[in-house]
Amino acid sequence: MSKIKRGFPVFYCIYFLCIALFLAGLYMALGVVREYLADYESAQPQYEAERVFAAYYDDRDYEELVRMCEADVTSFEEKAVVAAYLREFTAGKEITYNSITTGLDSSIKYIVKADGVKFSAFTLVRGEETTPKGVPLYTLGNMEIYTSGQHSVSITAPKGYTVRMDGHVLDESFRTEMEEKHDSCHHMPEGTEGIIYVEYRVDGLYYPPKSVEVINRDGISVPVVQDDMGNYSADFIYSDSLQAEHSAYVIAAAQALAAYMQNDGKFSAIGAYLDPTSDLYTNVRSSETYFVISHSSFSFEDVKTSEFYAYDDNTFSCRVSFTHVLKRYGSKDYKDYLDMTFYLRKVDGKYLIYDRYNH
Repeated sequence: MSKIKRGFPVFYCIYFLCIALFLAGLYMALGVVREYLADYESAQPQYEAERVFAAYYDDRDYEELVRMCEADVTSFEEKAVVAAYLREFTAGKEITYNSITTGLDSSIKYIVKADGVKFSAFTLVRGEETTPKGVPLYTLGNMEIYTSGQHSVSITAPKGYTVRMDGHVLDESFRTEMEEKHDSCHHMPEGTEGIIYVEYRVDGLYYPPKSVEVINRDGISVPVVQDDMGNYSADFIYSDSLQAEHSAYVIAAAQALAAYMQNDGKFSAIGAYLDPTSDLYTNVRSSETYFVISHSSFSFEDVKTSEFYAYDDNTFSCRVSFTHVLKRYGSKDYKDYLDMTFYLRKVDGKYLIYDRYNH
């Protein structure tokens, strides 16, 4: 009797084939899923945030950060000072960043801190660019700097003088409302302004100015001083050229006035130097000379002039001092020290004294 040979059952062939096909399909599917997950992972914002942080903060070279932020600086400083300021601010400090929005948002904002103090931020936005699998990528949006110049500078100078800070002229937009009148304002004729001190103020500076210069109306630089608070001030200076031009004239006027008051001259002598429309003219002309000291002759010693200052093209003041020596027979000479400030204005082309006061 012969034996019948049996082959592998068809059922098992099909069964194992199906299993093999399933495993192969599963492997391929898992590969696709792994690729997609890797692609999705690569599109996560933290990687772009790491790149941005490394590019703009890690090396602490903040020039590009400042450029990206369009940092606001005054016209007196360059943007480079902001980068320098940030380097000083973050020196020796740990710089960290953290997100303040969720990754589900179309934009994610990161705050950057130095030892826990916020000084900058950047925002990532979900853009049109995608990964090979179509996952939207985050790219750098805007950047911010949370710092500004904290220095303020106050400069006080006479009105009409030119004030420069670091080579820049301060125009009227920097003027404050502060005005302080000099005593000369009480002696000015109508239409003429005495010395008035005004204040210029500049805020928002990152560093104190390197130079402050004040120029008077004649183009001469005047001394500038700085107080303990860092504020600057400049005073007016007297005119050497005005002194050279009018010194002899005001000396003659002062001596004529002194002589008249001691009955050693006529009013016409001093009257020629006085403005006939002024109260001074009337007061001198009507003054009584009852207190004349008896003397045989007189002279003037230690004659000096100083403090010549022009308020405009037609008005100036000056100071005259001397010792009026009255010589007396049989007695010691009487010495009268006179020290006066004259105010003169141009009348019909000639300077005449319209006011004065004694020191």
